[in-house]
Amino acid sequence: MDLLTVEHVTKRYASHTALDDVSLAIPKGSVYGLLGPNGAGKTTLLSILTAQNPATKGEILWNGIPVWENKEALSHICFSRELNQVSGNNMNAPRIKDYLQAAEAFLPHWDKQMADSLVKQFQLDPKKRI
Repeated sequence: MDLLTVEHVTKRYASHTALDDVSLAIPKGSVYGLLGPNGAGKTTLLSILTAQNPATKGEILWNGIPVWENKEALSHICFSRELNQVSGNNMNAPRIKDYLQAAEAFLPHWDKQMADSLVKQFQLDPKKRI
């Protein structure tokens, strides 16, 4: 079974500690939600899980292999960041269907059927801009 493991991860930015000794295991096929106020470390954790940001301390493993600079491991992990609109009128923001098409093109293990299922489950309009 594929397993993503977070082992004693800490992330510090200057004098601010965003994550402090976080450990967890996420088995393949799992869906988790991160809840917390702004600044709680949710995005920081996700960016470390996907090797977009290095941990100050600790390690992220995929099937026992570090994810940092590991193309094979990272091909199985996805973090879809929040998009900031370019202009205040939202006209430059991509549509949901465009965002999903880009993900399918760039992520080798993209599950289109799962994405379509989630769009339907959450009653998203694919033509709506993000």
